[in-house]
Amino acid sequence: MSQAPMLDRSELFDSDSWFVIDTGPESTENRELWKALLRNLPGKAKITGILVTHLHPDHIGLAGWLQDYCTAPLYLSEKEMQQAVNEQNHCNAKDYDDLNRFY
Repeated sequence: MSQAPMLDRSELFDSDSWFVIDTGPESTENRELWKALLRNLPGKAKITGILVTHLHPDHIGLAGWLQDYCTAPLYLSEKEMQQAVNEQNHCNAKDYDDLNRFY
């Protein structure tokens, strides 16, 4: 497993670089809310990273989608990453509807 890049404190507090901590549960409504939020970020601001604290659906639910949508790197602990890989054996990581049923 590859080593995740280290974060510099300045990456978290730069006014043009926004970091998402947990993405919320997957739903069409939440995707639309994220799209509206991203369209209305101030100035040149953009999402530059996504941190998932743990694998509950209300924390990781939109992580894959938001990562693809923003082309921002996703950060999570090695333990959580291994759990995600294990769960992928039960459902496709992009199949968010089944993820909620899995839990």
